[in-house]
Amino acid sequence: MFKATSHSLIRKIRVWLIVSAIGIILYQIALMPETISYILRSSLPADARLELKIERSSLLFGFQFRDVRLTDAVSGDHIFQADLVNLNWFLPGFAIGQIGIRQIGLKNPTVSIIKRNNRWNTEVFGSTEEIKKEPRKNTSSPMPESIELFLPLRLYGAFQIEGLHFVIEDSSEADPLKFDVSDIDLYASFVTKTFHSIPLNTDALQMFDSFFIAVNPVRPVKLEYAKLHSIHGSVNAMLKLYTERLDTGTTFLSRLNIDSHKLMYNHNLVQIPFELTLKYDIRYDTTFDKLKVNQVELNYGPDTWLSLIGEFKQDNVGFHYADLKIEKSLINLDRINPLLMQLTNYKLETHGTVSLLPLSIEGRLDQLLTDLGIQANQVQFRLDSSNHYVPTANIQIHADIDSYALGLVQPPEAYIQDKSLAYGLIREANVSQLSAGYNGAFLQAKATLKPDEGLNADVDLRSFNLGQFTSPYLTGLGSALLKAKSTTDFNRITLAGLVQLNSARYLIDRSISGFHNLALNTDLDLVFPDSGMSIEIRTANITGSNFSGQKLTHLMANGMLTFAHQTQSYRVNLHKLDLDFSQIQPLLPGNLRSTLAFAQTYLMGGVHLNGNANLQFDSDNGLIQSDLSLILPSISADALSLSVDMATSLNEIHFRRTQLHGLRGALQATLTGGLLGVNHEPNLDFRFNLSRQGMLPVHENIAIDGSIDIRALIQPTLVSGAIDIRKFNLIFQNTACITNETGCTRYYVEDLNFNLPFVHNLKFTPVQYNELINPDLLQRFQDTPNLTLKSIWSNRSPDGLAVDQGFYYLGSPIVNTRPAIEASLQYQRNVFESRLLRVSTYHELKPKENSTKPIFSNDQRRYISNGSIEIQNLFFNLGNLNPVTMEYGAHISVHDLNVEPYFPKADSSYDGIISAVANLRGTNLNDAVRNLKARLAVYRISKDFTGLAVRIMVPSDIIARVVNNTLEIPSMSAELRSGLVYTTIQIRSPGMFTLSKLIKPGDQMIRQERIPLAEFLERTKKETGEFQ
Repeated sequence: MFKATSHSLIRKIRVWLIVSAIGIILYQIALMPETISYILRSSLPADARLELKIERSSLLFGFQFRDVRLTDAVSGDHIFQADLVNLNWFLPGFAIGQIGIRQIGLKNPTVSIIKRNNRWNTEVFGSTEEIKKEPRKNTSSPMPESIELFLPLRLYGAFQIEGLHFVIEDSSEADPLKFDVSDIDLYASFVTKTFHSIPLNTDALQMFDSFFIAVNPVRPVKLEYAKLHSIHGSVNAMLKLYTERLDTGTTFLSRLNIDSHKLMYNHNLVQIPFELTLKYDIRYDTTFDKLKVNQVELNYGPDTWLSLIGEFKQDNVGFHYADLKIEKSLINLDRINPLLMQLTNYKLETHGTVSLLPLSIEGRLDQLLTDLGIQANQVQFRLDSSNHYVPTANIQIHADIDSYALGLVQPPEAYIQDKSLAYGLIREANVSQLSAGYNGAFLQAKATLKPDEGLNADVDLRSFNLGQFTSPYLTGLGSALLKAKSTTDFNRITLAGLVQLNSARYLIDRSISGFHNLALNTDLDLVFPDSGMSIEIRTANITGSNFSGQKLTHLMANGMLTFAHQTQSYRVNLHKLDLDFSQIQPLLPGNLRSTLAFAQTYLMGGVHLNGNANLQFDSDNGLIQSDLSLILPSISADALSLSVDMATSLNEIHFRRTQLHGLRGALQATLTGGLLGVNHEPNLDFRFNLSRQGMLPVHENIAIDGSIDIRALIQPTLVSGAIDIRKFNLIFQNTACITNETGCTRYYVEDLNFNLPFVHNLKFTPVQYNELINPDLLQRFQDTPNLTLKSIWSNRSPDGLAVDQGFYYLGSPIVNTRPAIEASLQYQRNVFESRLLRVSTYHELKPKENSTKPIFSNDQRRYISNGSIEIQNLFFNLGNLNPVTMEYGAHISVHDLNVEPYFPKADSSYDGIISAVANLRGTNLNDAVRNLKARLAVYRISKDFTGLAVRIMVPSDIIARVVNNTLEIPSMSAELRSGLVYTTIQIRSPGMFTLSKLIKPGDQMIRQERIPLAEFLERTKKETGEFQ
């Protein structure tokens, strides 16, 4: 039995030895340099080439490689190369709970990223396009605070990189890019505590017992950059950071030294050193338990921009203390200006000095006293074409803050947060001085912030040139003298004071205004609720004036403006608005002045407006309600009252009440209904009534009497209504009548009556008028006229002489004469038409003058017919309101019209009777002149007017003189076609003389063709004026 047991043990030992031998053999084969080299090469893409020498390969202790070369086979460029790659670890240490990397070392490594022929050498590893990652699904389970381990572990590591060289080149562009950094050294190591879990928050930093990092502790870094311009040289970039936890305390040390004096910028054969240095020295003093800031210093050349020293400590309770101060600060912008100009290709230029003095931070972190000062002198800053100049600036701020609220440092358990602090941070702040000049402007302000008082600030701004930011649309010099007050949460800010804009000009469509001065006295609150903002205006007093100090406008109002999420509302109480238009009008932009020219007469006396207005809007709905009173002294001393109550929705506008009253109750107008649907189709009811018994002055030059009533119902397809004018009288007088001066002239329009019902079909298809009319127009019209005007007369004759009982241009004062104008008009089927419109004139006989014509008389005056004008078959086809399809026409007859009374009195009487007929027909009002055809035939004209007529018809002074002195004219005609006038004059020569010698043999007519209409009208105006 012993032998059997012995044999079994021997067999097990043999098997174990055989298995161990096989394992060792396989391990040696697997870690042979040739095997490792084969595995590494096989794992690379086909276009990547790897060359290296393996000096050590062990799973237990690591690897060591020499002369490593990784190359892009396509371009032949190296991607990575190093003299030595060292990966050392001690895997048996896992048995005692220690895992670490003894050293990761690189000696003279070079990383090259090169682009040739539009291809980067790194593309050997795959496309440079981003790989779209599938979004991670949200898991409902919360993230754990730490990861628990089965065994206690302790980690350690060391890294060493010497002579790192990093290169980026792009030679595929016209201007190649090169970025080359070399001689980078990096040393780092760490050791952790023995731990059983890994925290998943900032507490993981407490696991380290020691940590060390050093960057280029001995030699500088070499740098080269080239593209358009170049940067080359060396930079001292030393960084050291060391911390270690010992039984006696924590040791901490950090130093930084960056020096760029030897780094040069080259551009346009100019070399400029950077001269920037940054140093700091921070360490922990275990003796006094303080973190000391021995030095933080930023310099440029000999100037110290910032020099800071200080310390941090902690008391027994756990509260932290800080004590930081700036010792020196002088930023000389002139010294850095040459470098900035070269770097920005002369787009940026700086001058002057800036200082950060004083600056100190002292006290416990929840009671941190902070003093901040900024001083500037003759600072100039130019970026492209914009210039900024600060001749002087001085800012002094004192504050008491609770810096624990920032969350940068963990407060102790004894810390209690003060909820009353402004923003939860500021216990008290005081801006004792804020004065600064900027591009000719000057700002001076003071402010305090306390929890129990809130914010109180005084601001004084003078001569701020607004045009440098808003030109050419708005220019001017602004100033403000304001007081501001706010709660500590800044939910409500109160502003009160004066804001002025002097020498203001504004631009509208390339037309600029004159100079204005504006002043706003206001008292308002800016309110910031949970969302949006509102402005509560208690008073707003705006005054405008010109350079001479004359008041142009005055506005007094209050109200509330609310801007919330998708909602806007405006409530305005307008107490007073006065406009002196006579002073404003010369200062308006030319285009605006032209637009308002039609209303100039009514506005020259000024504008006075007051009342209330309520406007509310949100994303889809709106409400407008107002009661306003408007006074236009040029029209009337009485106010016009406008009341509006309208609502808007997504696709509709409803006029619930819109009323206009005025002229001592004589004027009343209303609009009700709405615009409905997406296309805002109308459904409106409009009414206008002007009614007055007795002359009512509606303007300093105009008075009226009678009634005008207009009614219109506007629907999507029809517009129907009526115009009714009854016993309407109008008097117009010139300024001489108002001022009781010589030359007073009045014109009277007497007894106008007009009644016209109308229906306009908006869906009516345009049809030519000839297809609409009945050939017998007499059956279409009633005999009783619906338009009559008794007379038009003046207190002066056309030549300006005073007439005791008036000169009648149309009509007469006699009861049984025809009206000045009478017609039967109608509007139907979208056509305005008249069978006959007659204009009658009368001539007053002198006391002993007789006439063969019928005489119309009263007790004092006698009149005879002076001729008439009849307009027959008048029509205006509006169609579908498209000017292209509109047409019009008329036949005009002049019967024995004596024009002699309308010309200046002559030494002897002459025959001024004219008889003529005319026809006109026009279409397409978009090009009315070219589409107008007209013909005039004069079959009676006296010899006294022959010369005038010929000079108009025939633009030849020689022919006109001969005709006027020697020939008779039985008739003449003119025709207008396509904007050109064609004239014909029939002549009759007495005796043996004939004009055919001058014109055309055998022809007794004078023809003139293709006279431009503008030239014909201008000649008519000229000759008529000379005749008068």
